Amino acid sequence: MDSAAAVDAKADLRAKLVAVRNYTVAIYAHLTPAQLQVPQLRTVNPPLWELAHIAWFQEFWCRRTRAGGAMLPSRYPHFDDWYNSSVIPHAARWQLPHPPREAILRQMAETLDDTLLALEQADEAAHYFFELAALHEAMHAEALRMTLQTLGLPAPPQASFGANDRASRSSAEIAARDVDFAGGTFLMGTLPGTSRFVFDNEKWAHPVQVRPFAIANRCVSNEDFARFVDESGYARRELWSESGWTWRSAANARGAVRRNRTAPSGVTARGVGRPSRQLNVSAASVRSWASRAGQVVLVGMAGAWAQAVEARIATRARRVMRRQYAGFLPTRPSCRTMRHADEGT
Repeated sequence: MDSAAAVDAKADLRAKLVAVRNYTVAIYAHLTPAQLQVPQLRTVNPPLWELAHIAWFQEFWCRRTRAGGAMLPSRYPHFDDWYNSSVIPHAARWQLPHPPREAILRQMAETLDDTLLALEQADEAAHYFFELAALHEAMHAEALRMTLQTLGLPAPPQASFGANDRASRSSAEIAARDVDFAGGTFLMGTLPGTSRFVFDNEKWAHPVQVRPFAIANRCVSNEDFARFVDESGYARRELWSESGWTWRSAANARGAVRRNRTAPSGVTARGVGRPSRQLNVSAASVRSWASRAGQVVLVGMAGAWAQAVEARIATRARRVMRRQYAGFLPTRPSCRTMRHADEGT
């Protein structure tokens, strides 16, 4: 990489690190001390612990890690003992003696300053860790939004990240239709040498055969799902799988509990996420809705990748899908429905 390109790469990383930090801090900034005291749940982390963990991770990889495996000490006592998620059991995170929010926010600011200074001194090979820290924080930011939704806490008044926050048209404003794809062979994964940063489950590109399919051109809206509820979809046994009906019966589920019938454009009662896209219903409910619509549901994946998962080609991705969608759908909606041409639906 020539000197001009190296300067551009560092400027890009710096902008990412600053933007995601500003976004992360804004997500919980409006919560009161009482609201930060959340119950112990398997699907969320204690808010202050998670913020401190983000700072710990960034410091660990961007300032403390050195070539050859050498490690510098943390500038904060107990950072490794309290915030290393690899060694701190989930339940134990509620028992740790966290410092107050003001101290944790100060640590987040200081670790970011240290990280930006380390970036200026880093060679190209070390850029990987700064990219890792930015992406790690972005994923945790999504988890913070999920925590607000799960616990019924208010959404932040302002928390947007970059230019990709497209809110121009709601799902309900787009006429629903299927888009047909001819199928064929595509490369799934990342080609060696084509990206500065690659997650381990994207290594490496390999050909995957995809059957012809059609995919919906927009997300399922609250209005779409409301029709299913209003037409007694939760009471029609024929729409549910065996496991789905067992869950529905045990949970006494009768509809999307977060739905707000009076809000404009079907906005969810808890108000987190894009306004009119259906969020936070169980995977069993989604599959029941799709059964009524005569479609196959693919949650949170591109259609072609999901076909590969269905065909048992991507075994790792299949395990991730089962873990991630055992309960609620993600805060950032990417739900589509699809039909296979050879299935006649």
